Amino acid sequence: MKIFKLLYIFIIVIIPLTSISSTSMMGNKPVSIGVVVYSENFSASFRGLRDGIRDLGLVNVNFEVENLHGDLSEIPEILKKFKNKRIDIVFATTTPVNQEIMKYNDKYRFDIIFNEVAEPVSAGLVKSLKKPGKNFTGVSHIAFKLLSKRFEIFTEVFPERDKILCFIDERDTFAKNQFQYLETFRKFHPDVKLIKIRVNNSADFAEKLNNLKIGDSSEYGIVMMPHPFFVKEFDKLKSFAMEKRIPVMVIDNSLIDKGGALGYSPTFYDVGYQSAYIAVSIINGRKTPDIPVQFPDKIELTVNLNVLKKMGINFNEKYLAYANRIVNE
Repeated sequence: MKIFKLLYIFIIVIIPLTSISSTSMMGNKPVSIGVVVYSENFSASFRGLRDGIRDLGLVNVNFEVENLHGDLSEIPEILKKFKNKRIDIVFATTTPVNQEIMKYNDKYRFDIIFNEVAEPVSAGLVKSLKKPGKNFTGVSHIAFKLLSKRFEIFTEVFPERDKILCFIDERDTFAKNQFQYLETFRKFHPDVKLIKIRVNNSADFAEKLNNLKIGDSSEYGIVMMPHPFFVKEFDKLKSFAMEKRIPVMVIDNSLIDKGGALGYSPTFYDVGYQSAYIAVSIINGRKTPDIPVQFPDKIELTVNLNVLKKMGINFNEKYLAYANRIVNE
């Protein structure tokens, strides 16, 4: 097992570092990277990529950034624009965005670096994690694999909250299978009630939040499900949670500073920064289908003590000792 771990580290760290050394000697040949973010909250991934590439010594890199604001229908025109501008590498966030890009990529043949993709194989983006076999690779957010653990942590931090609201985007067939990843949690927590609330669009989400009837709010919690729509609509969710005094377990720790109460995840910025190694490898000529998909380097437990104090919420304070980061301002 130790040998396997050492080999994995060699593949994802040593090889890219070797490529970086040669990149620093490539001169100032300009490179253009197209960036597609699902919504503004995912821009942290781009900032991580930009900073990572800069820190790795590439200074003559241009970025063409496009924000979809959640509208996937804009992707064909964006890809056409990228091709006209002779962009070869595309950095794209979230599963729905990358799946949509794949529909057109036989025509354009970009090298795609993905972020915020929970299950690259199941999503059809790669053939395998070790050998993608297609022109897609990147850093998986492993959001589905962490889902059961997030529910576990939430119930331990808030043991009296046994009714958990779970909002589901009904438009995404891939997202409908999210609950299969909670079988382990359900097995050991049969008394916890998971309340599914189906959402179809932004207006519907606002209406569902406005009309949601709950009794004693001290019995309720919210665990965000892995879908970019709810990251885009986080301000609505946060306002509802603050009004009802219901803590939110976020899908990404970057949302802690925006009002989330609890998080166990990577951050969009860190995953983007990690993707810079992949970008440099591609720039140096390594073939995208041969670059293994990576997992996040850091998964941290974060507690927003400031939000919990404002809400007046009781919680299991021993978890403050386990937290990698505590927000207390």
